[in-house]
Amino acid sequence: MMNVIISAESLKYPLTGIGRYVWELLLQLKTAPELDDLLYFKQLRLLPECDLPQECAGKPKPLIEWLKKQSWLTTSVLKAKPWLEGKRLRGYEDYIFHGPNFYLPQTQLRTVATFHDVSVFDCPQYHPQERVRFMQKALVASVARSHRIITISEYTRQQVMRLFNYPAERVHTVPLACNAAFKPYPASDSAALMHRLGLKFKEYALYVGTIEPRKNINVLLDAYSLLPQRLRKQYPLVLCGYQGWNSADLHLRIQQGMTEGWLHYLGYLPKDELPILYSAARVFLFPTHYEGFGLPLIEAMAAGVPVICSNTTSLPEVVGAAALTAAPEDTDAFVAHLQRALEDEAWIIDAQQAGIARAQLFSWQRCAAETIDVYRQLQ
Repeated sequence: MMNVIISAESLKYPLTGIGRYVWELLLQLKTAPELDDLLYFKQLRLLPECDLPQECAGKPKPLIEWLKKQSWLTTSVLKAKPWLEGKRLRGYEDYIFHGPNFYLPQTQLRTVATFHDVSVFDCPQYHPQERVRFMQKALVASVARSHRIITISEYTRQQVMRLFNYPAERVHTVPLACNAAFKPYPASDSAALMHRLGLKFKEYALYVGTIEPRKNINVLLDAYSLLPQRLRKQYPLVLCGYQGWNSADLHLRIQQGMTEGWLHYLGYLPKDELPILYSAARVFLFPTHYEGFGLPLIEAMAAGVPVICSNTTSLPEVVGAAALTAAPEDTDAFVAHLQRALEDEAWIIDAQQAGIARAQLFSWQRCAAETIDVYRQLQ
């Protein structure tokens, strides 16, 4: 008999990468024959069903937004939250509790936490100091409360064992996957979106992710500005993602590229438009300094788009030999890779095939099955 309670706190609009992971995992777990009962834990409620958050549900409410800005209240709530949630879970001691976004309450239940990265320890310079202080304490607390830890890459697994002296037999790598909507689409399916965004099918280079220092957008802009003008004109750079922390200077550079005509900044796009945006790109670029996994790489490869990415942290184990890679600070290497991707048609065909084959190694069915294997160890 296997009963599971899984936190659904990350299911809020708009879905982040972690929110997408939680949703896809829930879709698999709810039909898994190994589970006798599955409950969702959100805002101190135990729910038998859980829906995908919609845009209307995520619009800010003035009072709630004001309360969030009261630091004394936020601090008090955060301190009380683990105890309050643990109290709510009393009577469910025959369940396993899974915190899919690292956090665990104070509870007598057997617990599993998913750690997506430990960047606040590995590279705190890429986060606001307040976030670093909070996250470091929260991660240490979850390590102490966890009976098992899931990491989404072997790189993060090794870091968890090193940082926290956590037993190897209790931490397990379970890689992510992408939604089945990420696949190659013909030009006819892309026409409406291309027209609306002012783009041409297979005539742009794409980056998807938050605009912030950790993502190393500066090197991407440096490399693109060094390309021959004819290539920049034919294949503009397209950036898609929220404005993140400490990105004001980046946005000045982005604005300059837009003024010069070789860059498009789309901001945030609805999730149902992303598969088309990926598929219609000539090449996908991901020069990040640090990732716990790198889900956009799987999405791009599944969409049949060649990948150029950095060779650091978890990325090599995600792309294997299916991408061109470079050190994050090596602008010249990114320039060379870009020229190849924009001019070498034979390489494009080979890279498309290699990427699709690589992406097929990752599936949400596999993710769920390996997650259940971890649950099974706590029975």
